[in-house]
Amino acid sequence: MNSRNRLKSITAVLALIFILAAAALATGCSGSGSETGTDTSTDAGAADQSAASTNELKVSESVFSQLDGVTFQFSSGAGGWDTILQISSDGTFQGRFHDSEMGSVGPDYPDGMLYECDFKGVFTDPEKIDDYTYSMKLGSVTYLAPKGQYAADGILHETSYPYGLENSENFYLYLPGKNSDGLPEGFRSWMLGVASEEDYQNDLKIYGLYNIDQQYGFAGYKRAGNIDADASSAVMREKMKAISENPEDFDLFADVTVSVSGGNKTISTDAFSITLPNASTWDFKCTYNSGTLILYTPSSVRYSEDSWESGGKLVELNTAEPGETWYKEWGQYYELGKAGSRQIVANFPTDVQWNTEDANAEKEYKVLNDILRGDTSWFTLK
Repeated sequence: MNSRNRLKSITAVLALIFILAAAALATGCSGSGSETGTDTSTDAGAADQSAASTNELKVSESVFSQLDGVTFQFSSGAGGWDTILQISSDGTFQGRFHDSEMGSVGPDYPDGMLYECDFKGVFTDPEKIDDYTYSMKLGSVTYLAPKGQYAADGILHETSYPYGLENSENFYLYLPGKNSDGLPEGFRSWMLGVASEEDYQNDLKIYGLYNIDQQYGFAGYKRAGNIDADASSAVMREKMKAISENPEDFDLFADVTVSVSGGNKTISTDAFSITLPNASTWDFKCTYNSGTLILYTPSSVRYSEDSWESGGKLVELNTAEPGETWYKEWGQYYELGKAGSRQIVANFPTDVQWNTEDANAEKEYKVLNDILRGDTSWFTLK
């Protein structure tokens, strides 16, 4: 081999050694196969996640803390009813609903009736839309005290459920300064009954809470005093328990908590929980302390308090004393289990329960009806 060829061979070997050394050095720096290396991509991802969590916490703390002393009111301005609530810095809230019916009188209540409810819950997942708008979720709402009534001071008091939060999950929070041009018509229409025109024309001068799913608007004002839903409901609970024939069972269907998530709605009490899909197409109603009615309610039609004209009854939950078998005469039924000494029973109607002229209502009703009648997986006894 001549000197020129020998030089080429030596040069080639040296180049190969240099390439291998550089590759090894690069591998060591990246941490692959090395105890001393650091995975910078993993650290960056963890840092990003930590920063995101911190930012979410800051958003939650900053927006809810601005609501200290604010009372939100939902009302038509007529009919003697309203729903009020206050939101704490952690997103929890307490509220109260009342509806006066002074024309409904009787021997023990010459001054009329008062439907009322104390409730509490939590808003979650606040996200900033702009400087004056946040979106958030209704995590859950608990209706305190059992369904019942008592007469006092010439008025018949009856527990009910508040307007403004039913069948809902998605909300907007508006801060003062929000341009009115960006407000939904649904929100603006409800302001007519609870706010002065100057408070929501041009820029908002008040706080606003908007139920996106139902298009309800709450007006928020700074007001003195705090709502104590637990204390208020405790008074009602004791008054109703005092006149109950079975006070030990009076709270069987009390403190009903409703939550909506992923298209499912869950109703939970101290005794049981129920979970069904199609959250917006069904609702519930308690009848005193002895049972719960689950109603089918098409989103386009409201049902009245005293009739089933707008929604079909899916199932009725009742309780039976030991030895009672009356529920076996009601057609299809499930014995769901015992709460204390009482048997909880699901009874199903035998007649048509949907609007036969509404194809969508019939379809939605049948979907839920098949689930309920198929088995009892929708019911959990605690």
